[in-house]
Amino acid sequence: MKYINAYKKKVKNDRPIITTRGTNAEPSQDQYFKGALFINTLRSIVNDDAKWWPMLRGYYQKYKYQNIMTEDIHQLLQPADGDDLTPVFDQYCGILRFRRWS
Repeated sequence: MKYINAYKKKVKNDRPIITTRGTNAEPSQDQYFKGALFINTLRSIVNDDAKWWPMLRGYYQKYKYQNIMTEDIHQLLQPADGDDLTPVFDQYCGILRFRRWS
């Protein structure tokens, strides 16, 4: 947790990590730190490592060697119990930007 929490200081939060579709724009370096914090947040939401690790491995197996979109991750990681992860994706990936895609 100390390692992950140290990333918080490195996040500049100057813009969303998801760039506008159809443009050739590079995200800021925040993408790495926010990405690690985002994955850790999702793990905390799931709050069950017996479920989390197979879910994460399933994500890798399904999408390895592919370009994917945020909604692919959202759909795959959406818990079966019906909890809506959209607010979490909005927070990390850009407010309202994700909802326009769904």
